[in-house]
Amino acid sequence: GLIHELRGSRSQDDDEALTRASALGLKPSPAYLPLVLHLDSGSGKDPMSMQRKERALLEILDAVLAATRNSALAAALQTGQVAVLLALPARMLEDSLLERICGDLAARTAPGELRWTAGVGRARTRLSDAAAGLDEAAHVAQTAGTLSAGANRYFRSTDVRLRGLLALLREDPRAVSFAEAELRG
Repeated sequence: GLIHELRGSRSQDDDEALTRASALGLKPSPAYLPLVLHLDSGSGKDPMSMQRKERALLEILDAVLAATRNSALAAALQTGQVAVLLALPARMLEDSLLERICGDLAARTAPGELRWTAGVGRARTRLSDAAAGLDEAAHVAQTAGTLSAGANRYFRSTDVRLRGLLALLREDPRAVSFAEAELRG
């Protein structure tokens, strides 16, 4: 619930949010990183199947965070997406921390059982600002899931580039109206 509240309201007091997050196990940190794990739906989006996959991914993520001594808030964002607000001990450790966490997650998930793509937003000093970055991270993860598999363990907006822009425009009603008007007749 806290992640959803933080995403929806920028006016929430950050001290109150940090207190609530701390009670849930998030360690105070100089920066917080939005990360979204987008599950591959495979052969359809059976809601019960996706919920089981989300729960399994959350359990594996919890084990990885405990093993790496990191803390985060994590919850299902929407069907097939797990949102993570990761506490960064220092901004310069961002890439190495992501490599380790995503690498451990990949190693612990059975091949073919749980396929996911990680999208990362920009690190922020305020928890509420990091939560607002979950939308960007979700978009990146969803778009990166359509790319051919490579060596990347996680993706940023700079990795999805033009494909990411086109994916955004695909759902923009103004772009849809323009395309329909241009292609009509």
